[in-house]
Amino acid sequence: MLKSSKLILHNGKVVEAHDDTVKVMIQSASACSSCHSKDACPVSETEQKVIEIKNTTESFSPGDDVIVYFEQAIGFHALFLGYLFPFIILFSVLLISFSLTGKELVSGILALFVLLPYYLGLYLFRDKIKKSFLFKIVKKDI
Repeated sequence: MLKSSKLILHNGKVVEAHDDTVKVMIQSASACSSCHSKDACPVSETEQKVIEIKNTTESFSPGDDVIVYFEQAIGFHALFLGYLFPFIILFSVLLISFSLTGKELVSGILALFVLLPYYLGLYLFRDKIKKSFLFKIVKKDI
């Protein structure tokens, strides 16, 4: 049984199964998807995603109901790399360049431009980063 206090869990369905990888479709929902007004609200959204998971433990077949999970700490790590660190870079460059130049437009453009090498670095090291974000999968008990 999975302890859910330190894990992020998603129900999913196997769409493809190979010897060492499994592709699982999960439904990602925004935080307000459980609201009773979600049908009338334009902000509420759900999205289906297909995740490729390395599997060396069990055999799966297309159509199997599964639980996809990963550690909560990994989610925070992804949040830091994807949103928090770029924000810190952007805001720091904006403040420093504005204090040096006094020009808002130049500071804003420079702050946005400095994110290009950051995201290029993330893209170039995506395979290495991908190894640290491992999803795990178990069959759902019926």
